[in-house]
Amino acid sequence: LRPNDANVHAAFARALDKMGKLDVALVEARTAINLEPAVAMHYVGLGYIFWSKRDFESAIATFRKAISLDASNGNAHLGLSLVLRSIGNRQEGDQEFKRGTRLLLGEKYDEWEAEMHKQRLKAQ
Repeated sequence: LRPNDANVHAAFARALDKMGKLDVALVEARTAINLEPAVAMHYVGLGYIFWSKRDFESAIATFRKAISLDASNGNAHLGLSLVLRSIGNRQEGDQEFKRGTRLLLGEKYDEWEAEMHKQRLKAQ
């Protein structure tokens, strides 16, 4: 492990999160942030760990911090959407989902949205 490489700590945090080792994942994610506090993706990773721990208040604050650092980070908006929906705030969650999806898909968003509309109509 390279102790001064934030990306290594962030990657390790993601792996630990997937393995369910959430307390150690938190330490690694926070280390990444301490090393590179202006990198939005490090906050996104931390937000997902908080979500896994069901610490929704911290997850929301962390995803919002990521968005404040980089409003064009679609993953931050999708993470915030997930948490908002988890706590029953469907309206704001849907808005964040749309923002995140639009950011990630770019020009293909309208095509994707039209296809989703067709699928919903078929399902009725």
